[in-house]
Amino acid sequence: MFKETEDGLEVGKICCVKNGTVVIPDEVGGIPVVKYDYGVKATREGSDIFISIEDRIIEQYIDEIEKVVIGKNVKLLGPGAFTQCKNIKSVEGGEGLEKIGDQAFFELHKLEKFDFSDKLKEIESYAFYGCCNLTDVKLNNALEKIGANSFSECVSLDNIIIPDKVSTIGEAVFNDTHISTLVLPESVKNIGRDAFSCFSGDYKDRNEKVLVSVTKVDRVELKVLNPECEIDGDPFYKNSKDVYMYGYADSTAWNFAHKNQVLDFYAFGDANNDYQVDMSDIVLIMQSLANPNKYGLEGTDEHHITQKGIDCADVDNAGNGFTANDALKIQKYLLGQEKLV
Repeated sequence: MFKETEDGLEVGKICCVKNGTVVIPDEVGGIPVVKYDYGVKATREGSDIFISIEDRIIEQYIDEIEKVVIGKNVKLLGPGAFTQCKNIKSVEGGEGLEKIGDQAFFELHKLEKFDFSDKLKEIESYAFYGCCNLTDVKLNNALEKIGANSFSECVSLDNIIIPDKVSTIGEAVFNDTHISTLVLPESVKNIGRDAFSCFSGDYKDRNEKVLVSVTKVDRVELKVLNPECEIDGDPFYKNSKDVYMYGYADSTAWNFAHKNQVLDFYAFGDANNDYQVDMSDIVLIMQSLANPNKYGLEGTDEHHITQKGIDCADVDNAGNGFTANDALKIQKYLLGQEKLV
């Protein structure tokens, strides 16, 4: 099955596709560069494993490939790794993957699920671009960088959690997805332009064939937890007016929203919507709870709390409604004892 050549380890061509499945064996480990070229050829380079499928990949089998099993020793999927395999539906294994290269799964319209390795540190540009049926994405906690356009046009992707180590959200990363709420943790230092938009309607291939239809969402939210996060240009491709942005008062996100005047900004803790967080917000929260007829959502006082104020005030276990605990958390924030989110 394996033999040494002057270029490294060579794997016989027949063994790599069986019953519609490509298997990259555990033996393909160490440091190979792997190319599918009427078979699998592996060479050693540095400390990485590199897998690339070229246009000439065993052409008599390419349309039969529906499943990929990646050996546990593979660390890197190289550029364009499976781009030519348009019928792939699932990918398994890859427990040792540390990096997914450019266009590794580019426009695999039938791919529905990908299990990300716990060791994965980087997803390069266009890695999953156009995977329009990809719905189940769980990023691991080791991930540090998400490259430009890596999930662009994944129109069925409606939920994703960005891990706490990610520092860069590349250009157009989540452009034309179905994600309605995206939370960028404090670790994110930079957001690329056109990073986020919510797709609705019919998604078609290059021949105008409808591949998937996606419904419109009523509200699109971006929450930026790093008050000093750099924002390159406009991160909201096409639908800026439909996006509600959350962040700290007087943060880079706040400055972006006010400078561009294209979206409504929600400042964490800003119960009275004056774009400041101070004791007056605490007072309004307590007043609205103690005397809802006067200061509640439908209160008679002209300074009663609004729905936007309620959303901003909800900083303790956000999403569970505002309570006295929110007022307490804002107080601790003002004393420098806690963060709001």
